[in-house]
Amino acid sequence: MGKRHRSWKADLGLRAVGLACCALAYAAIAQLFAAPPTALGTPDLSALAFAAGGLLSASIGVAITFWGKHLFDEVTVSARWRRSTASSARRIHVDASTALPTV
Repeated sequence: MGKRHRSWKADLGLRAVGLACCALAYAAIAQLFAAPPTALGTPDLSALAFAAGGLLSASIGVAITFWGKHLFDEVTVSARWRRSTASSARRIHVDASTALPTV
């Protein structure tokens, strides 16, 4: 991805996108509360869509706003959780006919 995402302009841009997602979440939730209430226990499809959209937009918006350019930081993974090509070559292959008991 290059180094262009490390600049302060990219950081401000990402945070602006995060704030826009938060504003979209606010609009979706406000629309959800502004709708007339339906019968208890029977939400319509638009109410579910507004709720899901608000939750998703709020989650993404807060993460992008909070982390900014640090979303792209490398994370060190412990040796225990790394992929190892040597262990994949030593996998045990079990024949299905001998692994399952017969009745």
